[in-house]
Amino acid sequence: MSKRNGRMANSHRQITSMRKNDERPAAEAIQQKKPMIGYIAILLSIISLFLYPVIFGLMGFLTGITAIKRSLRIFGIPAVLISLFSVLAGLFVYPFF
Repeated sequence: MSKRNGRMANSHRQITSMRKNDERPAAEAIQQKKPMIGYIAILLSIISLFLYPVIFGLMGFLTGITAIKRSLRIFGIPAVLISLFSVLAGLFVYPFF
């Protein structure tokens, strides 16, 4: 009887060790996809310099803030600054043209 319980315990250990090795934790999966929001923020901010500065500027600003909150300050801060510049330029310069 003890051999049988020992086999079951070993098989349980093998299954749990396989599960730990094969499954990636959710945090690790998010970590790999994380920089994409920063790239999107920068892209929207740059687009806002040329097309519809208020609309794309606000979108770039919001995605930049999201990038900063997800600890991607290297992408978020420039996106926010470019977006703010674009929106302010759009509000003050474009009405004269």
